[in-house]
Amino acid sequence: MRRALDLLRAICISVELVISLALLATYILKPTIFVQIGHQFKNNSEVWKFLPTLPLLFAGVAIKTSAALRSPADAKRNKILYEWPDYSRIIDRVYIGISMSVASAAGAVGIWIFAVEMPEILLGAIFLASVSISGAIALSFTVSSHKIKELLEKHAE
Repeated sequence: MRRALDLLRAICISVELVISLALLATYILKPTIFVQIGHQFKNNSEVWKFLPTLPLLFAGVAIKTSAALRSPADAKRNKILYEWPDYSRIIDRVYIGISMSVASAAGAVGIWIFAVEMPEILLGAIFLASVSISGAIALSFTVSSHKIKELLEKHAE
């Protein structure tokens, strides 16, 4: 039960949720922003052909950095981390982040494949959501991996 509550907390109290809510509020209050971005995709500008690959890049960074979160140092220091009672919380957050990154990458692939058929507002919304959420996850994982390494070095015997 405690783990289920912790998973729910990790999802509900997160930067990704704040980004999603901010994008939803923008979608409702100022939808022209999304329409303008979607319009750029429809015009087939060269820049917009490759921008949807950003979430794929960020997902790759998140997956690569997740290894540094789960096994950041040598065997002796890793043992300190593995024996920490809340280590499972780190792993749960890693899997949640990777899942969100993969979902963002799927949204980007959807833009690439279905840009012609999609409404402009939906193209803009999916693009902004996938880039900002996957970027936040990649940044969070990178900062977290550095912090874990720092803490392990500081507290290693």
